[in-house]
Amino acid sequence: MSRLNLGPVPLLIVLLGLASCDSGATPPPRKDAGVSDKQELCSNGVDDNGNKKVDCADPACATAPICQPADEVCDNGEDDDDNGLTDCDDPVCASQSACVSPHEDCDNGRDDDDNGQTDCDDTACASEPHCDAPLPETDCDDEIDNEPDGFTDCADSDCASDAKCATPKESVCDDNLDNDDDQLIDCSDPDCSNSSGCSGGEKNCNDGLDNDGNGATDCGDTACATAPMCTPEICHNGLDDDGNGATDCSDASCTADPGCGTLHEDCDNGSDDDGDHMVDCYDPDCSGDPVCALVRETNCANTVDDDSDSYTDCQDPDCASASVCVPETLCGNILDDETDGLTDCADPDCAGRDCGTGCTCQNLARHETYCGDRADNDSDSQTDCADSDCSGQICGAGCTCSNGQRTETSCDDHSDNDGDLKPDCQDSDCAAAQGCGLEVNCVNAVDDDGDGRTDCGDTDCNLKSCGSGCTCSGGARAEIDCTDRGDNDGDTRTDCGDSDCSAAPSCGTPTNETLCSNGSDDDTDGMTDCADGDCAGLSCGNGCTCANGQKKEVNCTDSSDNDTDGNGDCADSDCAGISCGTGCSCSGGVRKETLCSDGLNNDGDANSDCADSDCTSNAACQSSGAADGAACTLNTDCRGGLCLTETGSGSPRGMCSATCSGVGATCPGGGICAGGDGTFYCRAACTCSGTACANNGGCRAGYACMSARLDYSDPTAAVATYCVPQCDSNSQCAGGNCNLWSTYCEATGAGKRTGEPCTADSQCESGVCLTEYDAGFPNGYCLSFCNTSTRLCGGDGVCFVEGTTDGLSYCYDGCTTASSCRTSDLYTCLSGTDGQVCFPSCGTTGESCSVNGDCCNNYCGFWTDICN
Repeated sequence: MSRLNLGPVPLLIVLLGLASCDSGATPPPRKDAGVSDKQELCSNGVDDNGNKKVDCADPACATAPICQPADEVCDNGEDDDDNGLTDCDDPVCASQSACVSPHEDCDNGRDDDDNGQTDCDDTACASEPHCDAPLPETDCDDEIDNEPDGFTDCADSDCASDAKCATPKESVCDDNLDNDDDQLIDCSDPDCSNSSGCSGGEKNCNDGLDNDGNGATDCGDTACATAPMCTPEICHNGLDDDGNGATDCSDASCTADPGCGTLHEDCDNGSDDDGDHMVDCYDPDCSGDPVCALVRETNCANTVDDDSDSYTDCQDPDCASASVCVPETLCGNILDDETDGLTDCADPDCAGRDCGTGCTCQNLARHETYCGDRADNDSDSQTDCADSDCSGQICGAGCTCSNGQRTETSCDDHSDNDGDLKPDCQDSDCAAAQGCGLEVNCVNAVDDDGDGRTDCGDTDCNLKSCGSGCTCSGGARAEIDCTDRGDNDGDTRTDCGDSDCSAAPSCGTPTNETLCSNGSDDDTDGMTDCADGDCAGLSCGNGCTCANGQKKEVNCTDSSDNDTDGNGDCADSDCAGISCGTGCSCSGGVRKETLCSDGLNNDGDANSDCADSDCTSNAACQSSGAADGAACTLNTDCRGGLCLTETGSGSPRGMCSATCSGVGATCPGGGICAGGDGTFYCRAACTCSGTACANNGGCRAGYACMSARLDYSDPTAAVATYCVPQCDSNSQCAGGNCNLWSTYCEATGAGKRTGEPCTADSQCESGVCLTEYDAGFPNGYCLSFCNTSTRLCGGDGVCFVEGTTDGLSYCYDGCTTASSCRTSDLYTCLSGTDGQVCFPSCGTTGESCSVNGDCCNNYCGFWTDICN
């Protein structure tokens, strides 16, 4: 970890300042003591507020605890209360035991009463028996006062004649030892004055003796000119120049020096020498002293106050940036960041901190906190709910970890929240949930309580509503609203025409004609079926509607005389202007060709497209060559000079086109230019909206109207509708083979079919692979297309058209139970309006989510709550 280096002295000042802010403790005195901080700090030796009064001398500190007089301690040799009297001399100590006059103990060898007399020599001991006749000292080297008379061994006059007490002489004068214990060594001892080794010069320049007998003593002898003690003291360099143990102004030789007229601070003795409440390097007197160039705590882990500022190791601001003093904050990097021997979550500093995605340090260990992301976040080989850390934690929407398992907790959202393929009340987890154990919704086509019986077929629903005007009765739906002209129970019988209404008061004598094709005057008003105004706009049978008091043909393509007037389909004048099929319209009582470029005989008169007189005025038949999108076999058949043939491109019966330069380019055949990645073709325009896409949007049979960007490689390009190959029967292909998986006229290929796993479009027979990364489909999913009009898919595929606004939709893999889907890849069998299909049980791209585990690609947008 790199840190900013501010340099030695500025860093010290910055860190000291930080210490005062962070810890609340009074920091050690600052070296820049002349700077005013406006508020007097009472123990730092600095005039903080600039009134020339320091610490306790400043009235501002009068009430500070540190400035209150101390109690006198009576036996420490100090004037604790600063009243000029020390220990027992201070009256406050008069009654203290240490100051009460002592009694002489007469046989301990000490002057207990401090009167200059010891033991039996003290008059206080005169009556002591053992002091009557002191015995002489007989053992003169046992270090015991044998008499006792206060004198021991040779110090006792009794030992004066003892050989052991004879005065010794210095006999060896060159061994650097004081052989006779007289504090004089070798030539410094007069005993050695005649020794040959002690003649010819002063040998000791600090003993007060004329060692060489030349009449000059110590520094007065020229022989001592270079001796350290004979070097003059320089009074302001912080050195003991003359080697006498006293430095600068403390040396008597500096007494007359102008700078030593008052007390001066000794900068490295730990004392306030000049009494200004500032010690050593914190006294401005020491600002130039070399020893104060940098005073800092140098070792932050040795339990020693290295710089004598009363702060030790990490308590000292000098150590603020030391690695040993910085708490562990990166708790998932497998490093001991502060080098205290404890790494990541094992370090108490990491308590409650993140140790990675979905991981938090708790109780000195890694703890799983994301319980629905399918990841072992704390690396203990246990994932999500299998990890005991997740007990009771959320594992996704409507899911909670319990007993090491995902447990369904939301039992009314129609979702399999715990992924066990049993949603809501079908899941045993919901057995005790409110509403479970009973069928709670009798109109949703779902077995809510998982007992194999649905809606009114479940006795739980008996006499409960099955929708507007409907009640469950006897295991079936029953009509109860007999006046709303609606088939409320779905049995194709309405109001009084339904036997369920036989007992209804309103059905005793119907007030309205409601059954308009039963040949009865239901309301007994003299008018029957369509002749009764009550039937206006109501059905009079298949393909028949009551209008103007008569039956009217409305289905003109079923080869039936629906209104029983003797004329069917286009032969009935009711069908004038109504479609009689794709590319066909009723006109003048006959079928007319209206789509003149699809290569098909749409009106069944043996002539197709421009060969049919119905197409004479059609734009596709007005100039040389067919228009874009028309059927063709040769390039010369097309106005644009290009025929995309059935054998070459799979286009049913060929498709006239032309190459074009891009969006907005002119197409000779009247189509629009569409494509991408540098390849564009002219295609027939179409018009389509809604799921039915009436008349196929004007596209030929075998083609569908698709809404798409004109340049699929440009997300900002304009959107238009144009015809694309989309065969759904062999009859649409000249070669007689329509591949429903690819929707092209071609033999069935060897690619993967709808619903099979894939990683690239090229692997699928349809040419489309929905990947996990782009669309959220686990391990990929081959998807094919279907025409919204015919809704045909290959194999057991099911065409879903919800939300489409053109002629195309998607084929999904059909299913009957979840086991027929790829359950190992998280697919399940879901119901829709067009059937049941295999679909991811997790959220796909664009669906709402709350945690990553809700999404197939395991990524729920933090801000959007959308799988992406």
